[in-house]
Amino acid sequence: MARSRDHLGLLCDVGELAARLAGSSDIQSFLDQLVRMIARHLLSNVCSIYLYDEDAGELVLRATCGLAPDSVGRVRLKPEEGLTGKVFREQRAICEQHASLNPDFKGFNGINEELYESFMAVPVCKGMEKIGVLVAQREEKNSFAQDDVKALRAIASQVASAIENARMLISLGLGESARPAPVVEPPTRVRGDVASRGLACGPAAVLDPAGRKLSFTADYSGNYSLADFELALEKTENQLAALQEKAGERLPESASLIFDAHLMMLKDSAFVGGMRKRIENGESPPAAVLALGRHYIDLLSANPHAYIREKAHDVEDLLRRLLGNLTGAESELDVGGEGCVVIARDLYPSEMLKIALANVGAIVLVNGGVTSHVAILARSLRVPMVIADDASLLLVLEHAPVLVDAETGEVLINPPEEALRSFRERQAARETLDAVAEETERKSFTKDGTQVKLLANINLLSDLELASRVKAEGIGLYRSEFPFLIRDVMPSEEEQFVLYGKLLENRPEGTVTFRTLDLGSDKLLSYFDEVREENPALGLRSIRFSLKYPDAFRQQLRAILRAGCELPELRIMFPLVASLEDFRQAREILRQCIEELRVEETECHQSPLVGVMIEVPAAVALVDALADEADFLCIGTNDLIQYLLAVDRGNEKVAGYFLPHHPAVLRTLKRVAEAGLAHGREVSVCGEMAHEEKYLKFLLGAGIRTLSIDSQYRPALQKKISTLELAECQRTAELMLEQKTLAGVEELL
Repeated sequence: MARSRDHLGLLCDVGELAARLAGSSDIQSFLDQLVRMIARHLLSNVCSIYLYDEDAGELVLRATCGLAPDSVGRVRLKPEEGLTGKVFREQRAICEQHASLNPDFKGFNGINEELYESFMAVPVCKGMEKIGVLVAQREEKNSFAQDDVKALRAIASQVASAIENARMLISLGLGESARPAPVVEPPTRVRGDVASRGLACGPAAVLDPAGRKLSFTADYSGNYSLADFELALEKTENQLAALQEKAGERLPESASLIFDAHLMMLKDSAFVGGMRKRIENGESPPAAVLALGRHYIDLLSANPHAYIREKAHDVEDLLRRLLGNLTGAESELDVGGEGCVVIARDLYPSEMLKIALANVGAIVLVNGGVTSHVAILARSLRVPMVIADDASLLLVLEHAPVLVDAETGEVLINPPEEALRSFRERQAARETLDAVAEETERKSFTKDGTQVKLLANINLLSDLELASRVKAEGIGLYRSEFPFLIRDVMPSEEEQFVLYGKLLENRPEGTVTFRTLDLGSDKLLSYFDEVREENPALGLRSIRFSLKYPDAFRQQLRAILRAGCELPELRIMFPLVASLEDFRQAREILRQCIEELRVEETECHQSPLVGVMIEVPAAVALVDALADEADFLCIGTNDLIQYLLAVDRGNEKVAGYFLPHHPAVLRTLKRVAEAGLAHGREVSVCGEMAHEEKYLKFLLGAGIRTLSIDSQYRPALQKKISTLELAECQRTAELMLEQKTLAGVEELL
């Protein structure tokens, strides 16, 4: 059939599009009318709209003219599947005259697609936002020409805003009334990244953020008096005080912190007094609580400072608890109880702490990175955690049995008996491993007698017990930022002094190394609005922050010097140093603090060793100069790899480029080790690379003799070291350093 190629004169205009929207009974009706309109203008047998579902990571057929009606919502494609997925992935038009012959073609049974051989599709986007794909199909082969592609592109541009609005509303659950939502089954097996090692099996507890939102329009029926309100206040305060005490036992850093804001509000005469006054004037207690609460939430939410705006969450959390105690409604964060497996889209550190108090078995997140603050917190709390990029996990039924293998990263829903049997055997083996940990030797030696120091990384005071149990030879890295991160305000010198005193009181014998405040892209102070940046990884972080705010820096240094006054060897280390000026300026402030304390006649350590973290390429280029002036060097491989390879380690889209065995990384490590040896300085490695056994031979062969690791890895690492001979390690390192390609290194590994 002859067709006119002058499509540009036939394209729908804005008026027609508006008429279609006005004449639609709902969103689905609009999309259905839209595909019919486009099919008519293009003289096409089929027109389909695929929208990208970000949660599921899939393209979903949302409307079609020509394919089987029941295919809508049922046909789903990953961006790497089919011709439609390729259009979306590569953001370019594809025109195929014999679609089924293309190796990328993916067919679906029962939707009548086999009738249409000519295929044409263009991406639908708005700026940089990928929205979906617009597809047209015809029966006869060799049907579409380039002017058809231009016409479809023009149409896609015209309707992009309307389709994006439809997609947004559908994602909010407002566009599904025309037909039932497609049934998406939860997975039975998912593999993710291990954030915190361990094994757990328990009933699922799926946390739905939307379900925890406070409703200001809820109707609380029943008669409540002022006396009921006062009892609810008392009960709420007692609950918070009990939670505060439990938090302090589990995490000393958080004592008197997590629920401070809640308790302060209960003491505020304007907040609670305002509620009382409304009740005395005849308003029902629930309505009074909601009205005053909403007023404060609105005030806080409108504040220009982000950390104050976030206080609105504290008010909402308190209102939920208070209303629960007043009306008998559920107010606690329901995590399913002890031993359950929490599945959540994401968690804030404060939520992580609350969940830990419930002694859950494991956590599965569908968003985040293994080096994030929450992941590090999970490791410190020894809660197994897997991060899996699969939003369908949120569909797992409540209380369904879930097995989390946070050694391999595997999550099994309704695990088979064979998997459960294996789990029980491995649990028994882990208990045996705990016994082995007790038998770990104080010092570690290679097979030929070379000593390798295994120090402990400490995130929270709760890490100290295990460090002592596995006989760590000291603390190679105390990450001092965590007390700053879990607070609502900057801790004072006195508060830090008390905390550091507890650290030193319970430490394993040996060296103690304090790393000064190391803020980063995944570690931001909620209460410090001035450091909000477009690119925090390259911004005012670590030593830059400390030098920018010397008063805060001085308080931390003074607290460290005072707490460590009786230590035989106190070491202070500056992170993210990029120049000699950085190091010298920080060291001078430290010297001034020592002098101030001497003049004040306050006991302090007079001569701490001062070190540098090698984490940026600039420090590597200056490593000889830094080694000449610093007392020791420490390689932070996490950041060093990130900056050396230009890979955001928290971005899952480029996670495959974060490669510790990259030839550039290996040569950099060797260069730093050589500089330390030349200047008689100890060089340690404290990043994730330090505990990975596959890199051990290289590190020892390159000249590294000190590793700072999470204590859980010490027994296995010590055992591995005892099997190695230094000469063999040196030969392996030389071979790896000779490689120019990743493939060459991987073959050796």
